[in-house]
Amino acid sequence: MIGPLAIVGNYLSHDYKLFQLGLSYRQIKHPATTTYIATMRKTGHLGGNGRHMDYLVAEFRSYEGTPEALRQSYAAQQVTNPIDGKREDVQLSFEMQDDPYSPDVLKEWEKQQPIVSGKQYYVVYADFYGDEPWFDIRGY
Repeated sequence: MIGPLAIVGNYLSHDYKLFQLGLSYRQIKHPATTTYIATMRKTGHLGGNGRHMDYLVAEFRSYEGTPEALRQSYAAQQVTNPIDGKREDVQLSFEMQDDPYSPDVLKEWEKQQPIVSGKQYYVVYADFYGDEPWFDIRGY
């Protein structure tokens, strides 16, 4: 009986870490020149090699102005890493499809978003990886 309880406990543990990241992410102050479009929250093996758990929270937003102004607005914005508790910077991507460092799952998600000609878009996100899956099949 301990086996199934351990597996369920591991699922809940990883979901709780994603929940914690989501709470930390909600503290981000988005510039007034931006508009919310969609959110993604995901945990599991989202990229890279080997078995591990990744945690990802992202927003797809439109904006007015320049990428440089947005980078300045988000420069001091940080979230708490759910794995080790350290504070880390949020990430921005303006050309996700051409960004070799952005997670593949975000590239696929971005393709599904409604794009209006003439508008500018970006993704602001926090992703952390490397947690032990401990029998959570999402990490394999």
